[in-house]
Formats: sequence, C-alpha cells, structure tokens
Amino acid sequence: TMYKGIKKLAYNVALLLPLDLSNLDQINPSEIKKKNTIFPKKSEIAIQFYEGILLAIDSMSKLGVKIKLFIYDVDETDSLKVQLVLDQPQFLKMDLIIGPFSPAPFMRVSDWANNNHIAIVSPFSPVNRVLFKRPTAIKVMPSLSSQLEQLALYLGSHCKSENIIVISTGTEKEKIAAVTLRNSLTKIIFSGGNDSVKLSNGIVGVKSLFVKGKKNILVFSSSDESYVADAMRQLHTLSDHYLIEVHGLSSWMRFGNIDLEYLQTLKFHFVAPLFIDYDSSIAVQRF
Repeated sequence: TMYKGIKKLAYNVALLLPLDLSNLDQINPSEIKKKNTIFPKKSEIAIQFYEGILLAIDSMSKLGVKIKLFIYDVDETDSLKVQLVLDQPQFLKMDLIIGPFSPAPFMRVSDWANNNHIAIVSPFSPVNRVLFKRPTAIKVMPSLSSQLEQLALYLGSHCKSENIIVISTGTEKEKIAAVTLRNSLTKIIFSGGNDSVKLSNGIVGVKSLFVKGKKNILVFSSSDESYVADAMRQLHTLSDHYLIEVHGLSSWMRFGNIDLEYLQTLKFHFVAPLFIDYDSSIAVQRF
C-alpha cells in the first residue's frame, strides 16, 4: 500500500545508544592492540549498530529521503541520563526514536514517545512487554512465543505425518511455552479435534512415545544448558535404534558443554530470530 501521510523534506531520527562515553578515558588502545584487554562489549555493540544505521541512512538518501540523525548516550543503569534527554526541547521534534537497547530505559522513553505520538523502535529486546499499551512502539526482535509459533507452522506443514513429541521442562515460562506450542501444533495437525500432539514431561520415559520406522521429532523450549546437554547425551544413545530429529533454540549454539557430534547425529534444527544466509544475493552479498 502507498504511504498516505505527508512526506517531509527531512526526518529527525534520535538514536539512543549505550556508548558509555563518560568512561572513554579508561579505554587503552595499545592494551587492546596487544590483546591484554578487550574493547568494552556494550560500547562495541553500540558502535556497530551506529555504523549499520549510517549504512541504512546512506541507502535512504539515495532514494531521496533526507535523515537528520541525533545521537544520545544513554544506558540502562543511569535513569538521570534518560531524563536529561527527554527534557531537551529538540527531542519533541523527532519523527522516530531508535532505542534504548534495554527494556527498563526503553519503557520510560516509549511512555514519553507514546504521550507525544512519536514512533519508537526497540532494536534488541525480545520481550513483549515493551509493546504493552504503547501503540507507537515497534519491536524488531520476536519473542520466544512468536518464534515457537513460527516453529509450529513449519512443523505443521512439513512434518505432520511424522511422530512429533513436545518436551516440557525447565522454568515455569518454558513449560508454558511447551504447552502452548503443543496446543498450536494440535490445532494445525489434528484440526478435527480427534487427537493431540504428544507432550512429554522431560525425556525420562520418552522412549515409550517413540515410533519405529517414523521420524521422531522432539521439540524443546528449554534454554537450560546442563539439562539440554544431558538430554542430548541420552538421545544420542537412542539414535542407533530410532530415527530422531531434535528441534530447539538458537541459544543452544552458544552452549559450551554440548557435544556438536551429538547435535549432528540428532539432526538438530533451531528456530532463530537472526540468520545470515551467505547465499542470499539480495541482502548479504550486496552488503
């Protein structure tokens, strides 16, 4: 659909980043060069994000859209810094606010943005509460429940004839996510309401739910490293006798104590909010 609003000659965009400029004097470039110390992680992410924004603005300027960028140094620990930004008269002239990164300061700025009818983007936080009662707020990262919703749609269309087992374990939130995922899958696969997708409380006794000659697809919503590592070890021993495929979360890729050979054997699939497809000529190769 065509944009119906009034096109401006230039748009004011505020970028709220955790640059941590007050501690700039503590950064020692020669020590970083010698690899004796590292560049502050939060500041590094902020700088890389800023560089990405500059690339986006460059692309937009080629399309004839002029952007005036205003950069503010704020972080989640200093609420005074956030208030000082909101108190600036020029802040009322913004057309778009990007950030802050963390939920707590974002909630505060987004309340202000909502009251002043200014669009605001949460670039990193996956939690849904940053949108609650904030019609002008936009969230880039999908929540765990949104990711599992997409997983249900994928499994429901590609694997409905296989033996799907949802594993419920971990925190209360993860158990609720597992039950919700199972219910979504049941609606898709057994639309007539005559059956339901299997749900297992952990993997103790999960073997009794396996079917020989079918692919046994085990779906996890847990992000507990020690539990996942132990579960993969146990499932690996069963993979000699059953066809097993494991679906889990992208956070598992950061776990240090999971044997990658286990994940390979168990044909590990994961749902992820971010993925770089190096074969994509449209996005990655052009970038």
